[in-house]
Amino acid sequence: MTLGIPFNELGSRISAAELVLYQCYYKLEPWGEERADVRTASQTSFIASATGVTKQGGGKFTTEDFMLFRPKQEEPEGDPPGLRDAFMAMTRKK
Repeated sequence: MTLGIPFNELGSRISAAELVLYQCYYKLEPWGEERADVRTASQTSFIASATGVTKQGGGKFTTEDFMLFRPKQEEPEGDPPGLRDAFMAMTRKK
């Protein structure tokens, strides 16, 4: 698990409020293998474009051409309104 603890220990090691903080932070700054796939595809696309490589039949490569896994389309792009402000308010020291 990305948090570094077994799932069955999650409830006894962090509070529900802390779990919500992790969820908010993930929405703002995704991590994990899906994000690594996007990053690698973007870099590969850049290298292909910089070296002048084109697709068979012509045309430039895009990040999507190098994606091993397609991102889920469950949620709209962008952060929900106010998410960053709410996250910052929750993490501010009292």
